[in-house]
Amino acid sequence: MKQNVKRYDEDFKRILVNLYNITNHSYKSLESEYGVAAATIQRWLRI
Repeated sequence: MKQNVKRYDEDFKRILVNLYNITNHSYKSLESEYGVAAATIQRWLRI
């Protein structure tokens, strides 16, 4: 069975990483607001 993998462009990734770093947003608040899994945002921070 084929998995449904979401792809995000680099600008979107940078925006979310900056929101996490600069503001007081948590992973969960970004997840609920933008629909990106908290684990995905954590992975982007490590890159």
